[in-house]
Amino acid sequence: MSTAQVWIARELENYENLVCVLAGIVSTLGSVGCTFETAGGDGPVAEAQSQLLTDPSGTITIQIKKCPAVAFAGGTAQLTCGVDPGFVIAGGGAEILGTPQPGALLTASYPNGNFAWTVRAKDHVHPSSFTLQATAIGLKLSGVSAATLSSLMFISTQTAPQPGHLTNAFNLNLPPGFVAIGGGPSITSPGGNQLLFTSEPFGSPSGLFGWRAGSKDHVISDVGSAVAYLITIPECPVGFVGGCLAVSVLATPDTAVGAGYQSISRTQVGLVSSVGGRSGFNGAGRLLTALAPTDLGNGSSSVFVRSKDHEVVDTGFLEAEQVTLRIK
Repeated sequence: MSTAQVWIARELENYENLVCVLAGIVSTLGSVGCTFETAGGDGPVAEAQSQLLTDPSGTITIQIKKCPAVAFAGGTAQLTCGVDPGFVIAGGGAEILGTPQPGALLTASYPNGNFAWTVRAKDHVHPSSFTLQATAIGLKLSGVSAATLSSLMFISTQTAPQPGHLTNAFNLNLPPGFVAIGGGPSITSPGGNQLLFTSEPFGSPSGLFGWRAGSKDHVISDVGSAVAYLITIPECPVGFVGGCLAVSVLATPDTAVGAGYQSISRTQVGLVSSVGGRSGFNGAGRLLTALAPTDLGNGSSSVFVRSKDHEVVDTGFLEAEQVTLRIK
């Protein structure tokens, strides 16, 4: 690439970054579709992909928007993916692509306001390059504008009662007359060495009523806190052509897994609105590397969860949890 081409590419990147910053500032007025990166991102390595899914009544539309994956040389990385205009955020996903060695681990996958989803990951103990991708799950209801639905949304947070080496936050803030449609975790720790092992919806086939976030230190001692997010909207939004909404939570059985990278998927007929997963362990720990919707088509929604041990060999179990939305 010539010097002139390098200068043009850099100026275009600066312009795109400025647009993203401005979009973030005005995100309360609409949706944002920008990807923000930190800690040495080497640029997008895949194009954005978007798929629309509609329920049989045609009144509920889900957008699954996979924003461009970004390669990082190491350290901590954070990306934000916004839904398209006309949608509000219902859930999202985070995925470290492939099986890099020694690899990176997730530390966050949560709603960033009413129109975007933020994910975060980091290498640990030893530097490692990795590629991170954020997915936003958007919701549109016939007869209800995005601005109106956004004004009706309630996104609550619950922080673990006290910092610890292993910490859990339980968010059960479901207001009367509302339905929970999704949630996610964010981890904080002074040394940045707390890692995610649980992002779990509390519910059953008849409803979702809360979210759990769980983190732990690993190899390097650090005390931190988990934060659990819960997204709720009115059960019967004013103007909604479909009337009232219902939510189901369905999970795979706890599945025993061996050492190294392990993954599990769950597919269900219906509209996925959020993704959960839980990684159990028998020793030092197994941590999450992916919580993402995938293989969406033919009227079905699928979620994908991956975990790995890190530096210390360990076995355990893995569970994938799927939140789906339908007419009541």
